Amino acid sequence: MSEAVPSGRNPLRRTFGIATEWSTYAALLYLLLGLPIGIASWTALVTLLAVGGGLAVTVVGIPLLLLTMYAWCFAADAERLLSNTLLGTRIRPLPFGNEHGTRWRWPRLKARLRNAHTWRALVFLLVVRFPLGIAGFAVLSSTALFALRLVFEPLAVALGVHEQVFGWTIDTGPEAILAAGCGVLLLVPSLYVVRVTAWATGLVNTFLLQSPETSTPQPQGEALDRALTAAVRWPGTFARRTGDAARRERSLQVRIWAFHMALYGAVMAVLALIDAAFSNGQWWVVWPAWGWGIALALHTGYLLGGHLGGHAFAFVVTNIGLFVIDVRFAESTWFFWPLVAWAIAVAAHAYAYFVFAPVEAEPRLEAFVTDPPLSAASRATGSRTLEGDPDNESPTPYGR
Repeated sequence: MSEAVPSGRNPLRRTFGIATEWSTYAALLYLLLGLPIGIASWTALVTLLAVGGGLAVTVVGIPLLLLTMYAWCFAADAERLLSNTLLGTRIRPLPFGNEHGTRWRWPRLKARLRNAHTWRALVFLLVVRFPLGIAGFAVLSSTALFALRLVFEPLAVALGVHEQVFGWTIDTGPEAILAAGCGVLLLVPSLYVVRVTAWATGLVNTFLLQSPETSTPQPQGEALDRALTAAVRWPGTFARRTGDAARRERSLQVRIWAFHMALYGAVMAVLALIDAAFSNGQWWVVWPAWGWGIALALHTGYLLGGHLGGHAFAFVVTNIGLFVIDVRFAESTWFFWPLVAWAIAVAAHAYAYFVFAPVEAEPRLEAFVTDPPLSAASRATGSRTLEGDPDNESPTPYGR
C-alpha cells in the first residue's frame, strides 16, 4: 500500500489553496485601491508643487513648498504602512528621527533636505505610484475582476442585463451558466497573476522606501504603526489595563450600553404609539428605528467584538435597511453596490484584525516605549511605576 500524500504536498491543495488565503484578498484589495490612491496623491502633489513653485517669488510660495515636502514624507510613510499591512512587506518607518535631536528649526530643515529618503519618497509618489496603480488595476480588471464578471453572469441575466464578452452576447440561461463555468475555471489562474503582481509591487515599494536598520525612524512612522494596531485590537485604548481596572472599565461599558438600549426601546415605543394613533397606517416609525438602530448596532458590536465587531454589526443593519428600501421603492436593483463596496472594507478590517503585525521598532525606541517615565516616588524608591496611572499593572507597547 502506498503512503498517503502529506497535506502540505497535496497537488490540489497547492493549486487551489490560494483561494483560501488571506494574503490573496489582501493583494486584491491593495491593487484595487492602487489606482484611486495613485490619482489622488499625484494630483495633490503636482498641484501643490505647481502652486508653490509659481508663488516662490512671494512670501507664500516657499512655506507652501516646505509644507508640501513634509506632507509627501508623511504620505510615503502611510504608503509604507499600507504596503506592510496588505502585501506583507517589512518596510521600516522613514529615517527622519535624527532631525529631532537638533534644537533650531533651520538645522532640522537642512537635515530633512539632505536626507536621501526625502527625495526617494518624492520619486515614489510623483513618478512611480500613479503608473504602478494603473498597472495593478489593469492586471486586476483583466484577470480576477473579469473572471468574477463571468461568474455572476447568471445573476445579470436573471436581472435582465445582457452583456457582451469578446463579441459574445450572453442573454440566455444556458449561456450564462456556460459563462459562469468559464469564470470559475479562470478564477484560480487569475488569483496567481494577482499575487505575482502584488509581490512585484511590494518589491518596488521596498526598493524605494526601505531604510537601513541603523537609521532612526521618524516618530510619525512609529505612531502610525501604533495607531493601526490600536484601531484593530479590543479593547483599544483600554488594552494597557488589566485586573480590577479592566473589570471596572468593562462594567462601565456594559452599563452604558444597557442605558443606550433602554433609551432606544423607550423612544421607539413612544414613536410607535404616535405613529399608530395619527399616521393612518403609514408606519414611518421604521425610519428612525432603522437610523438609530445603526448606531445601536455599532455600539453592540463594539461591546462584543471591538472595532471589528462594531464595523460588522453596522454593516449588517445598514444593508438590511438598504435592501428593504430597494425592494419597496426602487424600480431597479442597486442595493448590492453599497453592499459589495462596504463588504470589501469589512474584509480588509478583518484581515488587519487577525493578520496584521506591525514592523518591529528599533531596539532603542522599543526600550523607550516599554520603560515608561519614572514618577518622583519611584525615583526615590527605585521601583518603576507609570506616572499618573495607579492602576497600571502590565503596560504593553503598541497595545499588543
